[in-house]
Amino acid sequence: MPESNTRRSKTFPGGSFRRLARRSLKPGTRKPSVVLELWRAGAPRRPQRLPVSSRRIAEAVKTTLANEKFSLSGGFCFVFVGKRFLKKLNQDFRRVGRETDVISFSYMKGIKFFPSPQPSPSSGEGVALADIYISEDNAAENAARFGESLKNEFLRLVIHGTLHALGYTDYTPRAKKRMWARQERALLQSIR
Repeated sequence: MPESNTRRSKTFPGGSFRRLARRSLKPGTRKPSVVLELWRAGAPRRPQRLPVSSRRIAEAVKTTLANEKFSLSGGFCFVFVGKRFLKKLNQDFRRVGRETDVISFSYMKGIKFFPSPQPSPSSGEGVALADIYISEDNAAENAARFGESLKNEFLRLVIHGTLHALGYTDYTPRAKKRMWARQERALLQSIR
């Protein structure tokens, strides 16, 4: 059965998820179209709403893509999960046995596309560009630890995951400094 735009739940590796929002980012008439979808693990202990609106998330992604002069059309899928789920993904896909805030699965390299290993919710609207998993638990812990609002920390992780999907890394001090400068610039532009 083909996936429709009204589909509200989907099974990904590791569990079932429900769709929170779907937004189309059309920055201009001649620019590429990007579809953004937000999904969430169906854990009953989580509040019904994210601490930041889908509109604000879309604006943060749009700002990041504009800053990086991103020019491809396709879909970005954000999946909000718990820290145990993300730790398992980190172990299974990166062979790193520790917690992390964000994991990005990018299906692009330059202008070439790699097929998504799993059907992406955004694939019905074109090419799946990336699936980005964000730990809600770690976002809350980071916000408390660094004295940041939960809303800003969520946006920071959305931007961080988007930058990873675009090819930025933070594995060396130099790369981290470069990536974090871009991340914080996009965050400041997004929260104004």
